Amino acid sequence: MNKKIKELLDSIKTKKQEVESLANENKLEEATKSKEELIQLQNKLNILYDLEDDKEDIKNSLIGKEPIQNNEKITEEQAFITAIKNTALKKEIPSNVVNALKTTEKEEEGMLVPQDISTKVRELRRETQSLEQLVNIEKVEKTEGSRIVEKNADIVGFDAVDEEAVFPDMPDPEFKKISYKLKKFGGILKATQEFYQATFSTIKGYIIKWIAKKGITTRNNLILKAIDDKLNGSKVTITNVDSIKDIINIKLDPAILNGTQIITNQDGFNWLDKLKDERGRYILQQDITQKFDYLLFGKYPVIVFSNKQIKTSTNKAPFYVGNLKEFITLFDYEKLFIEMSSEAGDLWGKDMVGLKVREKLDVQVVDENALVKAEVDTTAPMVFTVDTSLEEENKALTSKNKELEEEGKTLISKNEELEKQKSTLEKEKAKLEKELKELKAGK
Repeated sequence: MNKKIKELLDSIKTKKQEVESLANENKLEEATKSKEELIQLQNKLNILYDLEDDKEDIKNSLIGKEPIQNNEKITEEQAFITAIKNTALKKEIPSNVVNALKTTEKEEEGMLVPQDISTKVRELRRETQSLEQLVNIEKVEKTEGSRIVEKNADIVGFDAVDEEAVFPDMPDPEFKKISYKLKKFGGILKATQEFYQATFSTIKGYIIKWIAKKGITTRNNLILKAIDDKLNGSKVTITNVDSIKDIINIKLDPAILNGTQIITNQDGFNWLDKLKDERGRYILQQDITQKFDYLLFGKYPVIVFSNKQIKTSTNKAPFYVGNLKEFITLFDYEKLFIEMSSEAGDLWGKDMVGLKVREKLDVQVVDENALVKAEVDTTAPMVFTVDTSLEEENKALTSKNKELEEEGKTLISKNEELEKQKSTLEKEKAKLEKELKELKAGK
């Protein structure tokens, strides 16, 4: 609720009391005049009300009550924000708010964030570019467990079997167990007492954005650490276009190429964006489907993150080439827990309230062959592959062109000679025709 509406509501409340007071004192003319002024104030409020997002608080203020009362039916979301607000402002929490809030798991303290708010946090995270969007996500109900996946082993074909012979046993499929154990991640949002005097929508919106931003960074860090821990020992150096082709054509299994992407940061993209082929054309192409910004070799999406999200180390820009969904699984409990305090640490002395948020996650590598980590030295001179066959072809064409030019000159010369002979013959023909006429005339 903005400042103007708050002032207007106060004026309406004061004007109502004035009308009632005048009427009770039988000052009817003055009461009627005050009532007309009240109507004007209410009309002004109606106009501003249509433009206001947080209409619930205005309704509550008009009827002169707190946003949540003990006898009201409320949603989990309303109860959650009310509990936070009242705790921060050291107000009593209504009984219906307590009853509406779900209890948390035994081992957790604090309030369980309602599903609606948790969903909005996830939606906001997924609307913002993050590595979470590129990996496989599995919602889990238990804090630890395991998954069985088949190893990407060599495939053995059937043996030849003679008639009436016993069929031989085939090698059993190879499996491996991927174990996860959720870890606790969290932080504290510190805000002033004044902040919690804001409207429900303001508090809810800010908390959702804050949790989403922290969640994006947490997930990015976990995913990058899992990649680095697994692949740093097999890092590949990129120097030119062919280096990237070697990764795609040789190091990655063709079975996962359909989902292969090139992930890098701004420094890596800047280097990649300047690469040209042997004919001087830039190799990056814009995606005409507009699903991605750029495609490499016309089919592999290039995903660019900021240098803040994926860092360059001593001029070495990172590249991750492959299928992240096959490489990593993010195990997500998808539950958020919140506690509040105005006395912990230095909060009391600063007249602030701390909002502690916790969630549980784990990241595990599933198929270590589905991704290749590479790096490029952005300060090194670019190495371009020169196609010498084109140069030879060009020389051959130049030589052939010269031969054709000589043949053309010869043909032109012969044509000129023929034209001369034609002219001479035409003159002789004219002379003979003239003599023939003279002979006929002499007869």
